[in-house]
Amino acid sequence: RPLALLQPAHAAGGIGGREDAVKVVSLGADRIMVDAMVWDSPQALEAIARDLGTQAVIAHLPARMGEDGLNALDYRDRVERPIASWLEQLPLEWVSELMVTDWSHEGSPGGFDERLLTVAQLLDKPLLCFGGISEAVQLQRVLTHLTVVAAGVGNFLNYQEHAVQTLKKQLGSRAIRPPHYEVGCCLHP
Repeated sequence: RPLALLQPAHAAGGIGGREDAVKVVSLGADRIMVDAMVWDSPQALEAIARDLGTQAVIAHLPARMGEDGLNALDYRDRVERPIASWLEQLPLEWVSELMVTDWSHEGSPGGFDERLLTVAQLLDKPLLCFGGISEAVQLQRVLTHLTVVAAGVGNFLNYQEHAVQTLKKQLGSRAIRPPHYEVGCCLHP
Protein backbone atom coordinates (compact mmCIF):
# COMPACT_ATOMS: atom_id res chain seq x y z
CA ARG A 1 0.00 0.00 0.00
CA PRO A 2 1.51 3.39 -0.97
CA LEU A 3 2.49 5.83 1.77
CA ALA A 4 0.35 8.97 1.68
CA LEU A 5 1.80 12.23 2.95
CA LEU A 6 -0.22 15.33 3.67
CA GLN A 7 2.79 17.64 3.67
CA PRO A 8 6.48 17.38 2.84
CA ALA A 9 8.27 15.09 5.26
CA HIS A 10 11.84 15.46 6.46
CA ALA A 11 13.85 12.67 8.07
CA ALA A 12 16.66 13.26 10.53
CA GLY A 13 18.63 11.15 12.96
CA GLY A 14 20.44 7.90 12.30
CA ILE A 15 21.20 8.55 8.64
CA GLY A 16 24.67 7.10 8.32
CA GLY A 17 25.12 7.06 4.57
CA ARG A 18 23.65 6.77 1.09
CA GLU A 19 21.73 3.54 1.79
CA ASP A 20 19.96 5.02 4.83
CA ALA A 21 19.09 8.21 2.94
CA VAL A 22 17.69 6.35 -0.06
CA LYS A 23 15.66 4.09 2.26
CA VAL A 24 13.98 6.94 4.16
CA VAL A 25 13.14 8.70 0.89
CA SER A 26 11.69 5.47 -0.50
CA LEU A 27 9.51 5.32 2.64
CA GLY A 28 8.07 8.77 1.95
CA ALA A 29 10.48 11.45 3.16
CA ASP A 30 11.08 14.30 0.74
CA ARG A 31 14.33 15.43 2.34
CA ILE A 32 16.93 14.31 4.84
CA MET A 33 18.84 16.25 7.46
CA VAL A 34 22.37 15.27 8.46
CA ASP A 35 24.35 16.28 11.52
CA ALA A 36 26.98 13.77 12.71
CA MET A 37 27.77 12.88 9.11
CA VAL A 38 29.28 16.35 8.63
CA TRP A 39 31.85 15.53 11.34
CA ASP A 40 32.37 11.85 10.53
CA SER A 41 32.11 11.37 6.77
CA PRO A 42 31.33 14.55 4.85
CA GLN A 43 32.28 12.75 1.62
CA ALA A 44 29.17 10.59 2.09
CA LEU A 45 27.09 13.70 1.36
CA GLU A 46 28.27 13.60 -2.25
CA ALA A 47 26.95 10.06 -2.74
CA ILE A 48 23.61 11.02 -1.18
CA ALA A 49 23.30 14.20 -3.23
CA ARG A 50 24.17 12.37 -6.44
CA ASP A 51 21.41 9.81 -5.80
CA LEU A 52 18.73 12.09 -4.36
CA GLY A 53 19.74 15.55 -5.60
CA THR A 54 21.15 18.37 -3.47
CA GLN A 55 17.62 19.74 -2.95
CA ALA A 56 16.98 16.73 -0.71
CA VAL A 57 19.91 17.32 1.67
CA ILE A 58 19.87 19.70 4.65
CA ALA A 59 22.85 20.09 6.99
CA HIS A 60 22.03 20.63 10.67
CA LEU A 61 24.19 23.02 12.71
CA PRO A 62 23.63 23.03 16.47
CA ALA A 63 25.22 26.39 17.29
CA ARG A 64 25.82 28.83 20.12
CA MET A 65 27.39 32.25 20.28
CA GLY A 66 30.22 31.84 22.78
CA GLU A 67 32.70 34.31 24.21
CA ASP A 68 35.13 33.33 21.46
CA GLY A 69 32.55 33.63 18.66
CA LEU A 70 30.22 31.26 16.86
CA ASN A 71 30.60 27.60 17.90
CA ALA A 72 29.20 24.34 16.56
CA LEU A 73 28.22 21.52 18.92
CA ASP A 74 28.76 17.83 18.32
CA TYR A 75 25.81 16.39 20.26
CA ARG A 76 27.46 13.01 20.71
CA ASP A 77 30.42 14.15 22.81
CA ARG A 78 28.90 17.53 23.84
CA VAL A 79 32.05 19.30 22.64
CA GLU A 80 31.85 22.75 21.09
CA ARG A 81 34.22 23.66 18.29
CA PRO A 82 34.68 26.92 16.39
CA ILE A 83 32.27 27.17 13.47
CA ALA A 84 35.23 27.31 11.09
CA SER A 85 36.13 23.67 11.88
CA TRP A 86 32.54 22.59 11.10
CA LEU A 87 32.44 24.56 7.86
CA GLU A 88 35.80 23.12 6.79
CA GLN A 89 34.22 19.65 7.00
CA LEU A 90 31.01 20.51 5.15
CA PRO A 91 31.01 20.20 1.36
CA LEU A 92 28.52 23.02 0.76
CA GLU A 93 27.93 22.06 -2.86
CA TRP A 94 26.12 18.90 -1.71
CA VAL A 95 23.53 20.53 0.57
CA SER A 96 20.62 22.80 -0.26
CA GLU A 97 19.98 24.45 3.12
CA LEU A 98 21.39 24.77 6.59
CA MET A 99 19.30 24.34 9.73
CA VAL A 100 20.74 26.45 12.55
CA THR A 101 19.56 25.37 16.00
CA ASP A 102 20.34 27.55 19.00
CA TRP A 103 20.93 24.52 21.22
CA SER A 104 21.72 26.57 24.34
CA HIS A 105 18.32 28.32 24.20
CA GLU A 106 16.04 25.45 23.18
CA GLY A 107 12.99 25.64 25.42
CA SER A 108 13.76 29.20 26.57
CA PRO A 109 10.94 31.60 25.63
CA GLY A 110 12.27 34.26 23.27
CA GLY A 111 15.76 32.84 23.67
CA PHE A 112 16.88 32.39 20.05
CA ASP A 113 20.15 34.32 19.68
CA GLU A 114 19.73 36.24 16.44
CA ARG A 115 23.50 36.70 16.23
CA LEU A 116 23.53 33.10 14.96
CA LEU A 117 22.20 34.46 11.68
CA THR A 118 25.75 35.72 11.00
CA VAL A 119 26.51 32.18 9.82
CA ALA A 120 24.82 33.28 6.58
CA GLN A 121 27.80 35.56 5.93
CA LEU A 122 30.07 32.49 5.94
CA LEU A 123 28.19 30.57 3.28
CA ASP A 124 25.72 31.05 0.50
CA LYS A 125 22.89 28.78 1.67
CA PRO A 126 19.34 29.46 2.86
CA LEU A 127 18.83 29.09 6.61
CA LEU A 128 16.19 27.29 8.66
CA CYS A 129 16.15 28.46 12.30
CA PHE A 130 15.10 26.72 15.49
CA GLY A 131 15.63 26.85 19.25
CA GLY A 132 13.99 29.33 21.58
CA ILE A 133 11.76 31.02 19.01
CA SER A 134 8.42 31.54 20.73
CA GLU A 135 6.99 35.00 20.17
CA ALA A 136 5.42 36.45 17.02
CA VAL A 137 7.64 39.56 17.13
CA GLN A 138 10.78 37.48 17.31
CA LEU A 139 9.55 35.07 14.63
CA GLN A 140 8.85 37.98 12.31
CA ARG A 141 12.35 39.45 12.90
CA VAL A 142 13.98 36.10 12.15
CA LEU A 143 11.87 35.50 9.03
CA THR A 144 12.59 39.00 7.76
CA HIS A 145 16.31 38.19 7.55
CA LEU A 146 17.06 37.79 3.84
CA THR A 147 18.80 34.41 4.18
CA VAL A 148 16.14 32.76 6.39
CA VAL A 149 13.56 30.67 4.53
CA ALA A 150 11.85 29.04 7.52
CA ALA A 151 11.75 28.97 11.31
CA GLY A 152 10.45 26.43 13.78
CA VAL A 153 8.56 27.28 16.95
CA GLY A 154 8.44 23.85 18.59
CA ASN A 155 6.95 23.04 21.99
CA PHE A 156 5.84 26.59 22.75
CA LEU A 157 2.76 25.81 20.70
CA ASN A 158 1.79 23.11 23.22
CA TYR A 159 1.24 25.40 26.19
CA GLN A 160 -1.82 27.38 25.16
CA GLU A 161 -5.08 26.68 23.45
CA HIS A 162 -5.29 27.61 19.75
CA ALA A 163 -1.58 28.49 19.78
CA VAL A 164 -1.05 28.14 16.01
CA GLN A 165 -4.08 30.26 15.19
CA THR A 166 -3.03 32.90 17.74
CA LEU A 167 0.50 33.05 16.35
CA LYS A 168 -0.80 33.40 12.78
CA LYS A 169 -3.15 36.17 13.89
CA GLN A 170 -0.29 38.00 15.61
CA LEU A 171 1.83 37.73 12.47
CA GLY A 172 -1.03 39.13 10.39
CA SER A 173 -2.04 38.37 6.85
CA ARG A 174 0.67 40.44 5.20
CA ALA A 175 3.68 38.75 3.69
CA ILE A 176 6.70 38.43 5.97
CA ARG A 177 8.95 39.54 3.14
CA PRO A 178 8.56 39.74 -0.62
CA PRO A 179 9.90 36.84 -2.70
CA HIS A 180 13.53 37.16 -3.71
CA TYR A 181 14.66 35.70 -7.02
CA GLU A 182 18.21 35.64 -8.26
CA VAL A 183 19.28 35.75 -11.88
CA GLY A 184 20.03 32.23 -13.01
CA CYS A 185 17.82 30.64 -10.38
CA CYS A 186 15.34 28.06 -11.61
CA LEU A 187 12.46 30.18 -10.21
CA HIS A 188 13.52 33.35 -12.00
CA PRO A 189 11.07 34.28 -14.76
